[in-house]
Amino acid sequence: MTLRSLLYMATTLKRKLQDIIQYRNAYFLAFSATMGFVHFGWEIGLIGSVLALPSFQEYFGRSSESPSPRASLSTNIASVLQGGGFFGALFSSYFASRFGRKPVLLASGVIYLIGSIIQSTAGIGTSPAVGLKVLYFSRFFGSVGVGLMSALVPTYVSECAPRRGRCTGSIEVAVQLGNILAFWVNYSVSLNISPGQMQWRLPIIAQIVPGALLLFFMPLCVRS
Repeated sequence: MTLRSLLYMATTLKRKLQDIIQYRNAYFLAFSATMGFVHFGWEIGLIGSVLALPSFQEYFGRSSESPSPRASLSTNIASVLQGGGFFGALFSSYFASRFGRKPVLLASGVIYLIGSIIQSTAGIGTSPAVGLKVLYFSRFFGSVGVGLMSALVPTYVSECAPRRGRCTGSIEVAVQLGNILAFWVNYSVSLNISPGQMQWRLPIIAQIVPGALLLFFMPLCVRS
């Protein structure tokens, strides 16, 4: 590598660092808002592995059923995400126009957190049948928040951040990050947690983290 190439690389790196410092508020805003898409990716990658855990099947009394009813249960629970997300996205424009995008994003984070907390406690103190109904409801309720976020985050980031290409591009990164985290959490509990209710509850509890991060960082954002 020639000296000229090294000088060019050093100059380019310096310019990139100056750009990050100059637009630090924009990047922080994008990081905070795209936590909503980490939720989205996490929800997509989470539920399939949780439903396949023998501990989940046994807890809800499904381990003795034939493959067909178990497959139907898994399909129904997984598809609830799309149902709640549809209604969240459908009404996102109305709520954002009336209350503003940032307040609605914060409200969607609260909805997501409540849904996740209820999901993580489904079945405690109730029969398996009631526990499944609670799981259906809480997953639908939480996915309304996911639908709101998925519709509002791209618009919010592109309107507020001057570096639109990088900031809106981080949305896709956030979705894949959520998928990756969900996979590794599910894989870790299947290996390291003994079969029991905590084996399938822990991945659901872990999805609370990005929701908490969104609610913590979003109020700190300034308009870039």
